[in-house]
Amino acid sequence: MINNPSSSSGDDDIYFQSLMEAVVALMSQECESLNIIKRTRNSINMNSEAAHTLLVRDYVDDDCVYNNAQFKRRFRINKRLFMRIMNDLEANYEYFQWRYDARGRLGFSHLQKCTIAVRILAYDNAADAQYDYLKMYEKTVQECVYTFCECVRELYSEIYLRKPTRSDVEQL
Repeated sequence: MINNPSSSSGDDDIYFQSLMEAVVALMSQECESLNIIKRTRNSINMNSEAAHTLLVRDYVDDDCVYNNAQFKRRFRINKRLFMRIMNDLEANYEYFQWRYDARGRLGFSHLQKCTIAVRILAYDNAADAQYDYLKMYEKTVQECVYTFCECVRELYSEIYLRKPTRSDVEQL
């Protein structure tokens, strides 16, 4: 046992440091004697890049699989409007920019995040219903939908979510 021989501040610091070193040494010995193994989390490669490529091929490319009418039927939004919203979100919010995650792999693209949000809002599906196509887990989907709604509201509320003026009513 370590005794505190003095009450001065400098001696207290030395006492505390030696006490902490003794505790760490005891904990290390205890862990070794119990054969405690440090566990690591297995990560599943979701291959979000492949999902992005598939999404681009199906809906965005010039020679995409689905035309504009099919896009509107599947997403319940005009393709031009969807692309405008998606590009505005990417330009104004870091969340919607395609960047590397903590593992050094590319995360989900702005196209994937906006697509999942629009599909969930359009069809009121369960959050994990699009897993096979977009490779997103439920928690990520919920985060995308919430962030999408907040950012769209923030971006467009002054223009589109205001009370109509007299000229707006006349135009309608």
